[in-house]
Amino acid sequence: CDGTLIGGNTVVSNTASTTGYGEGGGIYLSYSGDVLVAGNTIMSNTAGADRDSRGGGLYLEYSNTGPHYHIVGNTIRGNSAAADGQGHGGGVYLFYSDAILDSNLILGNRATYGGGVTLDNSAFLMSNNIIAQNSPIGVRTWASPGPSRGLLVNNTIAQNESAGVYLFQNSTLTLINNIIASQTTGIGANPAHTNTVVAEYTLFYGNTRDTEGSVITNTHAITGRDPLFLDPAGGNYHLRAGSPAVDAGIAVCGLTWDIDGDPRPLGTGY
Repeated sequence: CDGTLIGGNTVVSNTASTTGYGEGGGIYLSYSGDVLVAGNTIMSNTAGADRDSRGGGLYLEYSNTGPHYHIVGNTIRGNSAAADGQGHGGGVYLFYSDAILDSNLILGNRATYGGGVTLDNSAFLMSNNIIAQNSPIGVRTWASPGPSRGLLVNNTIAQNESAGVYLFQNSTLTLINNIIASQTTGIGANPAHTNTVVAEYTLFYGNTRDTEGSVITNTHAITGRDPLFLDPAGGNYHLRAGSPAVDAGIAVCGLTWDIDGDPRPLGTGY
């Protein structure tokens, strides 16, 4: 479906397979280029009954040389990869694809391997997303043979059950200007496999441990200062006045908007 727009829809309570393995409970895209998935509510969908099912909300695979999947401004909430909460990629599963995920609310999704987003053998940019309250991991990357390569800029990754970001295998991530708060592990990497993490200008708060793994390079971090979310229990991760995250980041070329469409920078800095 090259050149397609899927926009402004409510995709709710669908199941790809009620009896076995399923992919893409809400939306499934394959071998496509220049597809824009924008402004949708993708909620309470299930990929399948089998514990290996993938992509409760969205399953995206085999894009052309990209980025060719553009996932922008969606609410992806309460989806499950498998009916029993197992599976891969509760909210989003990206497989052998290039993609941009920008300004999405990815909230309360479930899958054993990447409750919010699983990125498998892919290249991606994630910017301006709120990835919160997913079980057990917010963002999980892996690849075989790999690598998976990603840039995470200006995301809020908070209150996920076990880890905010976790690299399992053959993954390289650069993180800039992210808030990572209130998880057991903020950023983790599997020591048994090859992974590389460079994190700059991260606000860590309320994690049992901010980083876990010797492959993580962490510079210019703000540690232990409450980001002052407006109403995190209600899913509102806007910042209150006086937040230590305000104007504390570094300029990122080309990123001139936030999740609300307001300009970056709004004040004296990012």
